[in-house]
Amino acid sequence: MCRLGLATRGGSRLRPRDVERAIARGLNYLNWCGNADAMSQTIASLGPERSKIVVAVQFQSRSAADATHEFDDILSELRTAYLDIVTLYYVESEAEWHKIISPGGATEHLVAQEQAGRLHHIGLTSHQRRLAAGWAETGFLDLLMIRYNAAHRGAERDIFGDILPSVKSP
Repeated sequence: MCRLGLATRGGSRLRPRDVERAIARGLNYLNWCGNADAMSQTIASLGPERSKIVVAVQFQSRSAADATHEFDDILSELRTAYLDIVTLYYVESEAEWHKIISPGGATEHLVAQEQAGRLHHIGLTSHQRRLAAGWAETGFLDLLMIRYNAAHRGAERDIFGDILPSVKSP
């Protein structure tokens, strides 16, 4: 996978030809926000090229019932038979996490989709790095997307801790 990806929050000036140009130049990771936009239009038009692109979606649902509808709506909007990555979007508290993984929670539906081959990986986005690191240890998640930039450093320490003792955060 390319080291760079393209993400949207909807309402941007991004056009389908912009996304297509990025793909033509080697970008193969698209993170879609769930709002119909140029990225969703481009993904929907990929046809046989779809298998060359990693499609991640930001997933809002917390219950299995809501997840069923959201998942099917996403597949329909993107005109794809599967998703590479669903990231449970902005999980910020233990209570929210427990709702997601409890019976009747969103992971119930997502795991079923994984077993059916309609989903390849389950991830999570959060600003709560230490909580997310603990949640990653539960085995429910394949990946984390954690806020990390010049203003929010320390992800290596908070997420990897003793796993990567040689990584030093400023």
